[in-house]
Amino acid sequence: MKRTFLTLFLVLTAFTGHAQLNTLELVVTQNGQNKNYVLSDITKIHFGTDRLEVVTPSGTDGYTYASTSGVIQEEGHVHNYVNGFCTCATAPYEAATRGSSGYYEIKNGGNLFWYASKVTAGATYNARLTADINLEERPWTPMGNNAHPYTGAFDGQGHAITGLYVNQDDTYTGFIGLRKGTNAVKNFSIAGRIIYTGNTADDCVAGVVAWANGNNLIEDVWCAVDIETPNATKNVRIAGIIAREETQSTVNRCVYSGTANGYGTAMQVAGILGMAGSPGTGVTVSNCLFVGTLETSNKSAYVGGIVGYMGKASFSCKNNLSMGNYHVPSGATRTGAIIGSCNSTVNASMFVNNYMLSGQSVIGTSHAASSAPTATSVSAAQLADGSIARALGTNNWIQAGEHPVPLAFALRADVNRDGTVDSADIVAVIKEMPDGDTKADVNGDGAIDSADIVAVIKAMK
Repeated sequence: MKRTFLTLFLVLTAFTGHAQLNTLELVVTQNGQNKNYVLSDITKIHFGTDRLEVVTPSGTDGYTYASTSGVIQEEGHVHNYVNGFCTCATAPYEAATRGSSGYYEIKNGGNLFWYASKVTAGATYNARLTADINLEERPWTPMGNNAHPYTGAFDGQGHAITGLYVNQDDTYTGFIGLRKGTNAVKNFSIAGRIIYTGNTADDCVAGVVAWANGNNLIEDVWCAVDIETPNATKNVRIAGIIAREETQSTVNRCVYSGTANGYGTAMQVAGILGMAGSPGTGVTVSNCLFVGTLETSNKSAYVGGIVGYMGKASFSCKNNLSMGNYHVPSGATRTGAIIGSCNSTVNASMFVNNYMLSGQSVIGTSHAASSAPTATSVSAAQLADGSIARALGTNNWIQAGEHPVPLAFALRADVNRDGTVDSADIVAVIKEMPDGDTKADVNGDGAIDSADIVAVIKAMK
C-alpha cells in the first residue's frame, strides 16, 4: 500500500494550497493502462484502506479502484464493448488478440483503434483483419509518425474498412502516416474522408499511406476515401493511395475511386501516387486503376491520374489504366491522365503498356522529360469489350462490367473463374447456396446467400 498512499498524499497536499503542486497528476494504473487526473480537475477523492474513488466537477468517472500489491486496479466496472468500443475513459478500445502466427487479429473497430494506439506508441506489431471493420467516423490518428514510423505488416485478407475519419494538421495525414520497412500493406478496401486542415510545405496527405520509405509493398488496396485540404495554398502533396514514395517501394493492383481536392496547392494532386522518388531510388507503380476525381484551383499543381510528379529517380510505370475526372483551372499545364509532369532525367522507356480514356493527355504540356511518356488512348467501347483487360494482362486484370479492374478486387465476383463477371456467376452462387464452396461467398460474410448475388450484380455494373 506504500505506493498508493504516497500518491494520495501528494494529491491531498495539492488541495491544501501549495500552488507549485497544481500541475501534478494522480496516475491510477489498471490492467496495464494508466488513468490520469489533473489535480486542478479533481473535486474529491474518497478512499479507505484499499479503495479510492475520484470525483471531478462533472461527477464521478464511473470507476472504483482497489489496491492489489501496491498497484491500483479497476474494480466495479464491467466493460460493455460494442464494435470494440466502450464508453469508459480507461480502456475505451477492446484489445486485439495475438494469433499463433504472431499477427494481431482485428475483428472490429475498437480492435483497430487499439492496434493504432500501440503503433503510435512505438510497437512493431503486425495485424490482419478477420472481418469487415467499421470505424464509425471516430477521429482517427494515422498509424506511424516521425517518432515511431509504422513498420509492421498489415493484411486486410480481402476485408473492407469503412467510416475512416481524419481531421488534422499533421506532416503525415492518412490511414497510415509515415511508413518504413520491408513489410507489406495489402488486401483491403477502405472508405471514408480525410480533412487536412494545415498549410505546410511538403506535408503529405493520402487515403492509404502518406509517405512510404523503404523496400516495401502496397498491394491490392481499393481506396474510396475522399480527401479535402481546404487551407492548402503551399506545396502540399495529395494522393489517393500514397502521397510520396521512395527507396525501392512498389504500388501494385491498387484502385482510387474517391475525390481528392487539392484546392490551392502548388504540388501534387494524384490518383495513385503523388511524388515518386528522390535521387538514387527506384519506385514502381503497376496494374493500378484511377476512376476517381482530382480537383485543384492552382494552375501550377501537378495533377496526374496515376502519378503527380516524377523526380530524379529510377522509375517504372506499367500496365496502369487511368479513366477518372479532372477539375483544374483554365490554363493549367501540368495535368495528365498518366502523369502530371516529369523531371528531365525521366524518359518514355519508364512508361510501358499504360492506357487512358480517349480525350485526355498523357502528361501536362509543361514538363522537362527528355522523352515524353506515352500511353494508349482507348474508347469506352474498348474498355467494355474485354480487349483492354487482356492487353493489360490477365494475370493482374479482369473484366468487371464496363471496364477492367485489378484482379484482386473482382476475383470474388468471378465465382466460376472464367475471367468474366456475368450472369453465369449468379448461377454459380445459386448452385452453392446455402453451404457450398466458399468461393461463392462473394461478400465475405461467412454465408452463401442472396447478398452474394447482389455483390455479383454490383461487380457486373
